[in-house]
Amino acid sequence: MAATPDTPFETPDTPRIKIISAGAGSGKTYRLTQELVQALKGGARAEGIIATTFTNKAAGELQERVRQALLAAGEVEAAHDLAHALIGTVHSLGVRLLRRFAYEAGVSPEVDIIAEEDHQALFNQAMANILLPEKVDRLEMLVERLGMRDSQGRGGDWRRTVRELTEAARANRFDAEVLEASKQRSLDTLFALLPPPMSAAEAQAWEEQFAQALKETIATLTHNEDETKTTRDYVRKLEALLRKLERGETPPWKEYLAIATERVGKKSRDDAAPLIELALQHERHPRLHRELREYVEAMFDLAGEALAEYQQYKRQRGLIDYTDMEVLVDRLLDVPAVQQALAAQLDLLMVDEFQDTSPIQLNIFYKLSRLARQSVWVGDPKQSIYGFRGADPALMEAVVRMVGGVQPENILRYSWRAREELVWLSNAIFTEAFGTGRLEERGLPPEQVALEPRRKRAGDPEYRIPSEPEAMGRALWHWHFLPESGRPNKRWLAQAMAHTLRQRLEEGVFVLPKGEKEPRRARPGDVAILCRTNAHCREVAEALHQAGMEAAIARTGLLDTAEARLVMACLKLLLHPDDARSTAELLILSGTHTLSDLIEDRLRWLEAGQQERWAANHELMQKLDALRPRVAELGSAEVLARLLDQLDLRRLVVRWGKHEQRLANIERLMGMAIEYEERCTRLHAAASLGGFLLWLTATQQRGEDWQGATTSPRAVNVLTYHASKGLEWPIVVCMNLGQPLRAEPWGLQVVSERENPDPKDILGGRWLRFWAQPYGPSWRKAPMGERVLERPEFAQARQQALMEEARLLYVGITRARDYLVWPTTTGNATAWLNRVALGPDNEGAELLLPDQDETPWSWQGQPIVKETRTFTLPQMLDTLAPPPPEAVHWLEPPAGRRQWPPARIEPAALDAQLVAVQEMAYAPAFAKSEATEGRARALAAFFRADAPQHTAASRQSRAEGLLRRYEVEDLDAGTLLQRADAFWQATGWQPDDDGWARLWPLRCTLHPGRPEDAATSAGQLFETTIDLFAERQDAILAIRHCDAPFADAESLLRASAGWATLTRQAL
Repeated sequence: MAATPDTPFETPDTPRIKIISAGAGSGKTYRLTQELVQALKGGARAEGIIATTFTNKAAGELQERVRQALLAAGEVEAAHDLAHALIGTVHSLGVRLLRRFAYEAGVSPEVDIIAEEDHQALFNQAMANILLPEKVDRLEMLVERLGMRDSQGRGGDWRRTVRELTEAARANRFDAEVLEASKQRSLDTLFALLPPPMSAAEAQAWEEQFAQALKETIATLTHNEDETKTTRDYVRKLEALLRKLERGETPPWKEYLAIATERVGKKSRDDAAPLIELALQHERHPRLHRELREYVEAMFDLAGEALAEYQQYKRQRGLIDYTDMEVLVDRLLDVPAVQQALAAQLDLLMVDEFQDTSPIQLNIFYKLSRLARQSVWVGDPKQSIYGFRGADPALMEAVVRMVGGVQPENILRYSWRAREELVWLSNAIFTEAFGTGRLEERGLPPEQVALEPRRKRAGDPEYRIPSEPEAMGRALWHWHFLPESGRPNKRWLAQAMAHTLRQRLEEGVFVLPKGEKEPRRARPGDVAILCRTNAHCREVAEALHQAGMEAAIARTGLLDTAEARLVMACLKLLLHPDDARSTAELLILSGTHTLSDLIEDRLRWLEAGQQERWAANHELMQKLDALRPRVAELGSAEVLARLLDQLDLRRLVVRWGKHEQRLANIERLMGMAIEYEERCTRLHAAASLGGFLLWLTATQQRGEDWQGATTSPRAVNVLTYHASKGLEWPIVVCMNLGQPLRAEPWGLQVVSERENPDPKDILGGRWLRFWAQPYGPSWRKAPMGERVLERPEFAQARQQALMEEARLLYVGITRARDYLVWPTTTGNATAWLNRVALGPDNEGAELLLPDQDETPWSWQGQPIVKETRTFTLPQMLDTLAPPPPEAVHWLEPPAGRRQWPPARIEPAALDAQLVAVQEMAYAPAFAKSEATEGRARALAAFFRADAPQHTAASRQSRAEGLLRRYEVEDLDAGTLLQRADAFWQATGWQPDDDGWARLWPLRCTLHPGRPEDAATSAGQLFETTIDLFAERQDAILAIRHCDAPFADAESLLRASAGWATLTRQAL
């Protein structure tokens, strides 16, 4: 029976899912390719295949590999049909399904998804509609009172919190009822961490008592015998707090905590004790309870209002975003008619990187798997590092258990990436870290963690893997750095590492990059330095620059670079020629003025009475003046392109050095101009140069002005551990091995009420918990923090943080192909590595000894040995000169403005001269009478169709018909035939002559200008049709019948001269 919206479609309770465990470097893409090829050979239809990947690049690579494998197997038809398979990202799958089942989904078949970069702007517009000024002021006050901003004003972005709450609610399909319940549960669990509040009278008495105690303590500590710096600093904090209270201000609650927890001199502890005891009672103040409650309630209420307003905003404009798309697809897969249609078509569902899917994406894949004849999920739980994006490893684990786990034949056993010592190291560390009972109760069995290396020192002839040269040495390097004296700052380790890296590369390190057959000396581009945060990446990039090395890093600050400032100054001057600041930047950056020259030039101009615009005679200013009127009506991208070309800015900036990065930044600016225009098109807004400059400024203020990425082999790759996933390098340096554990229960958390997630109801039994706290980073010192440390919520947060950092370290270690470098210094330099390798209770262990090569690990009886080097370096390291830059040979001067002829040449545009005129016998009879368009067209049509060998009857009929059609009344058919006979006689036509061609097309590229232009001009296209063409021994005859009226023979000849000239040249 066919399914309808009212009749459920029967689907299996347990879907047929094959889980493939693919560790890092184990040939996952190859296995995916084989699975797809086998499915197609086994009868799966290409149009019945859905394969989802994490990125478009991965989708393209997979499709191309499958196509090549099919062609190699002789499956030409299957390779051709592969274009009908749906291979792409989750989002492309969703769009296809919505367009196909638009009626069932309730959307337009031409559904348009809001671009991710537009989502925030549209959400902010919706938020602006619900945020009254008094509500904004109140929230800002709460942020200050609750101490959510640091001394630099960073943090406390409540708008971001509202958006995160909204996104979490939408991504988990939480309705208004769930949000309201979540708000109440969040408040109940949060206030369980605080003691009951005082009464209003008790609070007033406490405030008076605290102020009095504060004055007395200041007086006592000022006059006692304790002169230590610790006590003096403590007194200054007390005095600052007292001044706030005397001015009637309400200090942030974290200042009361600071009074209670800051250090005071030993002699003054008893004197400060009464004040400290009073300060700790602040957590019972009703205002603290009220403000916490108000803030949490405001976040949930605003999220609900913003959600409704944003949905209405999109609905009115017929828009949906990616989260809407996922929700719609998830609902669509519950429609029986859709289920039946997909079940009849879907032969294979393949999910790549399933460990990185969000809960709603996982729900979609689970529903599709119940409809597919075969389903293959490929991934690696050890690399699930995107928890901050909503990925939930517990849900993945539940699905794997439900379908029977991973079968032995579906575990990829071999590592094709790394040298054997690095594979052994990874096995030794992570079989323990991910094993049962270490970090989580169930854990992973060893066979799903350990890999067998294919790259061995002796090579592997079976797989054409060469042996390693002796010069490659050991694969694990331990660099231990000691300062010559004193205690170095936190950036010193990065600087020491960078100087040592340059030294090692100059000494010579042999690597075997992917795809290369023979080892070669390593270049800076073969090195990747992995850091925990973007801030750490910037520190490493600065250290590399100090060591004279380039860094390829995704970093912001594009508009702060010299090349971008120069371009921006020129764009501003195109809009406002009198912009003095932009003029000054142009003069300085162009290299024509020093700062002192600039000041003197400006003063002279002011003294001269400002007769003309400042610096109007400067070469670039004159070029800008010439360019300005020509770009007034152009878009931002066209303006920028012409500016770069006309002012030759690219060649100017490469003279400053680091030309790869500077040119990459110029191209990034071009890309941003195009991005701005596309955004305006999507939002139906006008794109202007002024708007582009404002948009660039807003992008810079948001910290999103990313610099251009370079791929120079001279630049070391610097990126976060998260960004390194899916990549590999010959040499990998793992920084921040001493990173402390970040386990916090505060903020937003999706909480599952079920101990074991239910794969059949993935989104069920969940709610949103949002906890706020008023102490910032010092929360652990507060009694509230001490209580939360004993709560199961903190234990869960700590467990999640431990698992997340273990998976992150696994990703980092497995990026290395040839060498893995661990830099350490004094102190707890390997706390992160210790927690993963030895367990969370051994954070302070001395794991990597700086005076020996042995490590605590071995694998299958093979000890894992490192190459240890200890370096004693000064605290202030020298700034090293970079290697000489490579010359730029390929950047030619711009062509500049040129007059380009039209692509096609028209005969009328040619100034041709008549050389000779020959009067034909038949011509005078018509010369004076062809003044009407109908007559001319009738005559031309007859001569094009006529031929002497045609029968007299057919010629007579044709002549009469054409004269009648074109309403020619003063010419009879007999006269027309007589003249036609005369024409054929004049041309020399013979009945047995087969050298004639009718309606002969002629197409040729000509250079009708000066002969010397032919070498540089692309030419112009000439196209015509010769009505009658004949090739003779001494000449070529080309005849065109004129189908336009003419007054006399001379005007006709002049009009035809251009055509005759071009036709002769083409022939």
